[in-house]
Amino acid sequence: MTTDNRLSSYRTTYLLPWIIYLTPSFKKLITFVICAVLISHTYATQEFIQLPINNIKAQHKGYVRVGIFQPKNRSAHGDILFLHGHADRLDNHPTLFNTWTQAGFRVISFDWPSHGLSRTMPIDTFTFDELAAIAILVEKQTAAEKERPLILAGWSFGGLVATRISQQVNLHRIFSRPLTALLLITPGIAVHPFSGGDGVARLSTLTNNPNPPVAGPPSPALPIQNPLFAIRLLAAAWQAQQQALPQKLPTFIALAGDQTDWYVNTPKLKHWIKRFPKQHTQVDIWQCPEAKHALDHEPYPVGPYIRNQIIAFLSEQIDKQLVLPTLISPPCVRLNNKIKGDNNS
Repeated sequence: MTTDNRLSSYRTTYLLPWIIYLTPSFKKLITFVICAVLISHTYATQEFIQLPINNIKAQHKGYVRVGIFQPKNRSAHGDILFLHGHADRLDNHPTLFNTWTQAGFRVISFDWPSHGLSRTMPIDTFTFDELAAIAILVEKQTAAEKERPLILAGWSFGGLVATRISQQVNLHRIFSRPLTALLLITPGIAVHPFSGGDGVARLSTLTNNPNPPVAGPPSPALPIQNPLFAIRLLAAAWQAQQQALPQKLPTFIALAGDQTDWYVNTPKLKHWIKRFPKQHTQVDIWQCPEAKHALDHEPYPVGPYIRNQIIAFLSEQIDKQLVLPTLISPPCVRLNNKIKGDNNS
């Protein structure tokens, strides 16, 4: 071997690993490439569209960004319309969407006004019913097969909107098809007066995961930045607490810890569930006692476990056997018989 060849071999064998290890920018590039490859192989298609909403408010000439995620190499078992939270965006939930598409569901989501890549008037200018109307418009404009089951899902503020839609017949009947099921992940039906403990949304108070796979930090981080929205949120939450959910609508509710959720008041949420009539047997309630508010971002075993329980619930509703990985030492507990129907006042 010549001197030049030996030097080249030395560089490849010994120096390159150290260069990779010591160069942060190179590590970031590799991470980005790996994530891009994994995501591109998870979905058969990812489609983003700009949906005008001027038929909801004539003076609003902007649009909301809509994302449509298709399962790979199969027809969809059903459509899941996911409503994200305040200070959130649709592409902050890749792991949750991956779980759903891998199980065979088509996922549709969108950015609320003042959020993500939507470009329209501030969220303060929309009434609560108008925000619900945006969700209904998105479903109608993206419906591919009207006979396919429709599942309405929401996290945090999105869970509150999903709840109010389901509680109002005049709203949920406007969808292109009947609702098959409702998924509520730490829904904002009973919120703390100061979200995050001090009124500021931060990733560190949202999840125990030090590196959640989000597209960006919470924005707008302070609900008070949208004062009219904050007032309407509290009013809608109060209205939601005065009603139970429709008895014939299968519902999955996931709760975080009583003390560890600094955004939603979990004990008050459980008190609301207690008021459901005893005849309401189609509610599946789970609590992860040590989890924070963003359940789908929680690290193993909480995040994977609650996502699997959602798939198990959906498997029953669409009458299909979906494959679920086995997890030992369940970190979440089922509350169906512990809190529901004890108090019908």
